[in-house]
Amino acid sequence: MWKSFKEQTRFVQFAIIIIIIGLLIYLFATTIKPFIEGLYFWNKTDYEQSGQIGDFVAGVVGTLFAFAGTILIILTFREQNKESRRKRFEEVFYEMIRIHRENVSQMTYGKRDKKTTRDINNRQVVKEIVDEFKELYGDIKKLTKRWNFENYINESYKTHINEIIAKNKLNTTVLEMCIIDFTYFVLFYGLGQEGKVIVEGKFKRIIEPKILKIVLFYLQQKPKKSNKKRFAFWKKLKELESKQILNTVLASFDELENEEEFDQSMAEQLAQNRKKKLKYKKYYGGHQHRLGHYYRNLYQSYKMLDRSDLIPEDTKYEYSKLLRAQISTYEQILLFINSLSSLGMKWQLVADTDKKNNFIEDYHVVKNVPGIQIYDIKYRNFYPNVAYETLEQ
Repeated sequence: MWKSFKEQTRFVQFAIIIIIIGLLIYLFATTIKPFIEGLYFWNKTDYEQSGQIGDFVAGVVGTLFAFAGTILIILTFREQNKESRRKRFEEVFYEMIRIHRENVSQMTYGKRDKKTTRDINNRQVVKEIVDEFKELYGDIKKLTKRWNFENYINESYKTHINEIIAKNKLNTTVLEMCIIDFTYFVLFYGLGQEGKVIVEGKFKRIIEPKILKIVLFYLQQKPKKSNKKRFAFWKKLKELESKQILNTVLASFDELENEEEFDQSMAEQLAQNRKKKLKYKKYYGGHQHRLGHYYRNLYQSYKMLDRSDLIPEDTKYEYSKLLRAQISTYEQILLFINSLSSLGMKWQLVADTDKKNNFIEDYHVVKNVPGIQIYDIKYRNFYPNVAYETLEQ
């Protein structure tokens, strides 16, 4: 935008110079030259000679003025075109804000607690999803805290994450990044039949398959609280120490022939509960249908703003504030987590198809997150250059 402004200024200066040259020629041809040649205004007019002067002025000076006028007309058209494009940008940008609001307003979530079902709507849905993330993250941390879990992570993945940590100067570890990524994947896709396939397909190349199966099994056992028998099984499972779960499963894993036999054996050994086959709804059912289009629209809104050459750089932040004003604190928390997962690293940590973004810190997208951390994940360890609202107070 600044380059365009300087180019426009040069054209205007060039047009002014041409006009000045034309005026000087006009002054010389109509005043100075006739005076030198003895053509004073009180003398009798020589129409032949004055006509030649007029032809010269019209031919040379008129052409220069017409050329300068053409330049200014072209500049005017260019400015009108830019203004028209800027208005179209604003129309699209404000439409994307409207779509964001609509996406949030259409969110619904029915949660059953004991005998009642709560219908959760709009922004409260995001709060429930954040609460689920914290609960899920805690479940996974409990299971893995005594395993020396990093030993089961693929070396190429460790290298990849260490490169991301180094390039972005993050104050974190491979283990923390892996658990955040895994937790968000499970939260997003869920552990239903399709969701489990997606999660397992992604992480079997990252986490040792035996360990991955154990973790997924452990998380799959958690049912909706409305299923009392199943929830009692989950509570028994949760009471076991993580080391017990690991040792029990590893002892029998290699002897079992298929996944169904593995699941049945594990259920019997861990809880001595042969009702494992009871039908139940998974507690972590996934939120892809709620969050997929929500994040695509939000990401494209920031990308369109960032890539636009119609908006001055210092003005882009003002537009981004309008967009951030639509994002609640819980939405910002979830966006923070999303941006640390492999599903959302293009917000800042890895390059998009055309270039590397810096949306989170350039536009302070998570400025309004409450407190200093979610669970034990500290915001400033990942995005220290965000002007967090809590630190301004």
